[in-house]
Amino acid sequence: GLCGSATVFFTPSWEAGLEIVERRGHSSYYLNLYPEESLWRDATIFFGQTDVIMRNNTESPVLYYVSDDPVAKEITLYVIGNSPYVEITIDDPIVYGNSAESFRHMTLPDGTVVTDSIYTSYARIY
Repeated sequence: GLCGSATVFFTPSWEAGLEIVERRGHSSYYLNLYPEESLWRDATIFFGQTDVIMRNNTESPVLYYVSDDPVAKEITLYVIGNSPYVEITIDDPIVYGNSAESFRHMTLPDGTVVTDSIYTSYARIY
């Protein structure tokens, strides 16, 4: 439900280079609910305690566009805008037992690379 929506909103926002203000992964991960490639890159929300908050750190508006394919049971969220980065690369997560960290490298037009990461820890993976 709502956590699936939070994950669908968070993942492409992070991949697009938007600033992550607040995000927390689940305490448990259910492989039957999410594809394995999204492992370590999910987001959860909990009323009054945990939100997913992105900040538009670009100089232009950002548009989210959602497309769904009921036959394939897939939805796609597009992040449309003018990125300040000429390239964004995301490393495969470095896994430490039941936790992992993924690094994002964002290259500015002058060649400066800005790197940040997300960290996720699960009590148990189902």
